[in-house]
Amino acid sequence: MHALPCTLAIVEEANGRLLVSGTVAGDHAHDAVRAAVDATAAGWEYGFDMAVANPWFCQPLSAVAAAIAANRRSAAPLAMTVDGGETLNAGAPLVLQVKTPDRPVSLRIDYFTSDGSVVHLLPNPSAPETPLGSNTVLRLGNKADGGRYWTIGAPYGQELLVALATPERLFPVERPEQEPAAAYLAALSKALSARSSALPDAVAAASFIRTEP
Repeated sequence: MHALPCTLAIVEEANGRLLVSGTVAGDHAHDAVRAAVDATAAGWEYGFDMAVANPWFCQPLSAVAAAIAANRRSAAPLAMTVDGGETLNAGAPLVLQVKTPDRPVSLRIDYFTSDGSVVHLLPNPSAPETPLGSNTVLRLGNKADGGRYWTIGAPYGQELLVALATPERLFPVERPEQEPAAAYLAALSKALSARSSALPDAVAAASFIRTEP
């Protein structure tokens, strides 16, 4: 199935049956994925289980869409996992494990919340932006390790994590640790455009999580 905007989907085949799961940003994206699956399945039986998040998440997904596509094509992609799975309750720690791709990179990890804010998990005041080597494994948010850590709180709902790896740092001066997502996405798009020669080497991994009281 071809790439679709505003969508994080997994398409699998098992015993001659397509299984489509993931999360989309908004009902319009949901309908577009359903139509694409109908066309691609061409008569195959398939399962369809797509969660629908706030349509505003289409904005951060669109900003890094090319980097997500590049990462999916990579033999040694940028990878990100969340301890505890896709659903986290109030008070739970937010702990991530990230593995860089097979080349040195500058890494950013952003947490887009359901109220339209973004928290920059990396870099942060305890971990300034520094070049990382290839295939480096990082664990972030473990309180016992020192440094910044985070716990789940309001607002609750579907929220989005984005890890973005680029050949060089994107901002000469670091952003505020938390800010309106609209302001950040405008600056991010400008920074990526200004470094257009580096875009083929930019990769991103994204994941929705659901937070609950």
